[in-house]
Amino acid sequence: MRVTNQDSRAHTVHVLLFDGDSLAHWASQQVPAADDEGLGTATFEGYPPDLEPTRLLARRDEQTSAATQFDFTAHDADCLGLRLEIGEQRPDPHLVVWYTGDPCENETATAE
Repeated sequence: MRVTNQDSRAHTVHVLLFDGDSLAHWASQQVPAADDEGLGTATFEGYPPDLEPTRLLARRDEQTSAATQFDFTAHDADCLGLRLEIGEQRPDPHLVVWYTGDPCENETATAE
């Protein structure tokens, strides 16, 4: 899963994947700041290959709002592609989950 950062500050993003009510995977990724060259980007890797999560929680360091959530069970798709994006809104840049129902054929993403 890719993370893009539009903010001029670097951030750490934390992702938790749940299987039902059980925490199945937790990872953190440093995302560089955006600059004149473009957006800061990072990629989450190393998910367990057999994991079929039911819910994702994502949170940016120092985020004052509740964690951003994505419910996999609310989407009827054989394959979902996810991307996280940190906006440039000050003082608390928002974290959004973008998704596509068929990442192999459809490049159009929708915010959750």
